[in-house]
Amino acid sequence: MTKSVSEFLSAGCGRCHLAGTPQCKVVIHRELIEQIRELLLEFPFVETVKWGQLCYTSNGKNSVLLSAVKGAAVISFFRGFELPDPSGILEAPGNESRYARVIKWVNSADYKRSKSVMKSILSSAYELEFSASKVKPPQADMSYPEALSEVFTKDHLYKDAFESMTPGKQRGYLIYFRQAKQESTCKRRIESCREKVMKGEAR
Repeated sequence: MTKSVSEFLSAGCGRCHLAGTPQCKVVIHRELIEQIRELLLEFPFVETVKWGQLCYTSNGKNSVLLSAVKGAAVISFFRGFELPDPSGILEAPGNESRYARVIKWVNSADYKRSKSVMKSILSSAYELEFSASKVKPPQADMSYPEALSEVFTKDHLYKDAFESMTPGKQRGYLIYFRQAKQESTCKRRIESCREKVMKGEAR
């Protein structure tokens, strides 16, 4: 895995066999990543490499990651859900993401259009780690998928066992159930988890 900034910029994160090749996502978006990095270095972040990506810390805490995904350069904010976003450019990296928020750019023109907004967001991200406020988790989605609600109307023992578990355990199951792309798959998952839920076990 990549250990230095120069290595990252020349060969990528090093986490797969494409490192250093023309097919590496970082190599493909190197020019754009370097432009974004220039902006990051305008702020007093400490630049380092973690998990094979460029990491920027504030007050000794991880604040921002810079890397690439398929088709885009991406910047990730560890506490992105707390940042002001009047332009609506911050996105959750996944349906179940609670804290992190990301911004993706496919080309330099795309990035330049949002550069002024980025400066404001980066300033807030840097200052956030110096504030007295502690991380306040956003409200988790604890709603039941329809298939689970249907099962619970017929199987009260399953429902009681599920609702007696800690919120963290419940959320783990709900994420697993909701990730099913088809209703039939969701139903199979619900049925297969019944025994563990009855025992009060985490997924």
